[in-house]
Amino acid sequence: MRAAVVGLTATFRRAARWAPLRRVNASALTRAGVTRSPYPPIEPLDVGIADLATSEWPRFSAEGRVAVIDEAGKARTFAELSHDVSHIAGALSARGIGPGDVVAIVSPNHIDYGAVALAVLRLGAVLTPANPAYTQAEVRSQLEGSRARAVVAHPSTLERVLGAARELSAVHTVACTGSSADLPPFAVGAGVAALDDWRHGAALVTRTAACVRGSSLALLPYSSGTTGLPKGTMLSHANLTSNMQQFIAPEGRFIPDGAPVICPLPQYHIYAFTLAVLFMLWRGHPLVTSTRFELATFCRQVRAYRPARAYLVPPILLALVKSEETARVDWSSLQMITSAAAPLDAELERACALRLGCRVKQAWGMSELSPLGTWPADDAVRDSLVGSVGPPVPSTLVRVVELHSAESGEGEGDEQIVDVPHGAEGELLVSGPQVMLGYLDNAEATARTLVRAADGTTWLRTGDVARVDEGGFIWITDRAKELIKFKGFQVAPAELEAVLLTHPDVLDAAVIPLADAEGGEVPRAYVVLREAHSARAPRAEANAIVDWVAGRMAPHKRLRGGVKLTDKIPKSASGKILRRLVRDADRREEAALRHREHEQPDMA
Repeated sequence: MRAAVVGLTATFRRAARWAPLRRVNASALTRAGVTRSPYPPIEPLDVGIADLATSEWPRFSAEGRVAVIDEAGKARTFAELSHDVSHIAGALSARGIGPGDVVAIVSPNHIDYGAVALAVLRLGAVLTPANPAYTQAEVRSQLEGSRARAVVAHPSTLERVLGAARELSAVHTVACTGSSADLPPFAVGAGVAALDDWRHGAALVTRTAACVRGSSLALLPYSSGTTGLPKGTMLSHANLTSNMQQFIAPEGRFIPDGAPVICPLPQYHIYAFTLAVLFMLWRGHPLVTSTRFELATFCRQVRAYRPARAYLVPPILLALVKSEETARVDWSSLQMITSAAAPLDAELERACALRLGCRVKQAWGMSELSPLGTWPADDAVRDSLVGSVGPPVPSTLVRVVELHSAESGEGEGDEQIVDVPHGAEGELLVSGPQVMLGYLDNAEATARTLVRAADGTTWLRTGDVARVDEGGFIWITDRAKELIKFKGFQVAPAELEAVLLTHPDVLDAAVIPLADAEGGEVPRAYVVLREAHSARAPRAEANAIVDWVAGRMAPHKRLRGGVKLTDKIPKSASGKILRRLVRDADRREEAALRHREHEQPDMA
């Protein structure tokens, strides 16, 4: 099996010149409302993702290539990474972790993040990455929901991880990045293992578990999907290997062999995980990373390592455009910047390209797609396509269908698919080998999201409103799903509403997105107070609720849009919050406020 994987990657290396992606008439790409990818199809693999990701490491090791570089300049070569994956897998195996067991990683970006991930996947175990900013309660929820048996933490998350693990009998192993000497005092005597001890231990596993197949569960990121609370998104080995192959035609073939790439995005997020941890390590590109994005660090790394590509999100592009620091950096090594995870405004896309003197494009995806759904090739990037997220990636179909009136309760559970006229807006549906298996222990959400058409094709309802132009390029125009995106991070209104309803003064609540220049969107809550609420003034009461929520949620979920007090939350007959009505009322109020401010006389 390994020989087959090596042979496949060798074929990719030897591939002759690719034909440039042409803007073709939609009739060549569409059929019965379905838009097909213009790229060559892929061949799905029945192998473990760790086999594919490490298949070229012997060559990279022999060449002395560097695999990962962090903000401190610490580096791991492919030879060191190969050693570490084998020994970390051995240590986990010695502690009873095997096929089907779930291992969580609760850490910011770290030089050993990829080694831990691939070690878990080599064992046939399932990796569930968690946001390192989660509170102890949020960590506990993901560990319990995923049925994790082991956790790898970072010194900055260890106290919360230990607190959560003590409440869960299933978690029997906790490790922390670094050495035994680096463990904080509270971890001493708590049975916490040091990852460096595992890296240098005697046990090792050098082959993927024989039982691993393409259909086996590999990754369990948590996503809010189109609505509701965060759910475990089940991604198979085939989902991930397919998505890695799908990345070659629109992107990978344009990156010079061995050229560094820079990605400061959090690796627990599916965008950075698949792209940086899996794809770049598979293709042998040194990954320049950092614990978190800081503008000065990013600029310093660009100066030092001269990356060929950068993978970013819109708030980072905005920071690059606004900062004077960027004028002191030579950006000439950057062939392309790709933005994803949140909508990129066309003006910002153009401004960043002008400011840095390099090309910028945007792609689209979601956790349920492993995550790539669309990606424009370099030779398709032009001014007339600014704002488009490109065509579907290889072996992927999309269609645009009529929106169901979910807010009014109409059409819920209706699996009929009605295509809109070509070029019209509607909900974007996607089908391809990268579409998730479903949501863990949530058949209802899975049935709402994965729809089987009459011809047997399974379609993923994305919750995004889009149109397809005459050349088969996709334009995301709105969002039908309830999800809020703050700096590319998911915020589920239902999760915030559930927390608000535990506040002693809150009778009812609805959370909506508020447009924000830097974050894209921030959550704002409309709250109905109980009759016997505190005697504080309305503004003081609202601010107190904002602070109360901030103490219970990760930073990106805080009510940065504030709290508005109201007498009633509009709901359908079935009790569903009519969020569109709340949003419309909020926009009218904001518009009226701006009008009053504009008419305010100048007293100077």
